[in-house]
Amino acid sequence: TGNILVDFVFEVSVDGQEPYRAEAQETITQLVIPQVQPDCEIEVRVDPAARQSVVLDPKLTPSGYGR
Repeated sequence: TGNILVDFVFEVSVDGQEPYRAEAQETITQLVIPQVQPDCEIEVRVDPAARQSVVLDPKLTPSGYGR
């Protein structure tokens, strides 16, 4: 199985804040494609100082957060 580069558009929900849209480009393995379909819910990490800076759940990427 190979890795692919995907452009994501997220609707981010953070407790106590209005939902907002953010974009990220991530490398994922082909095995996780079923888990990242439109309208699915996945975990992301959000930089509180730069809300547009989001990182996909490390379980879905070949290198985790250390990319």
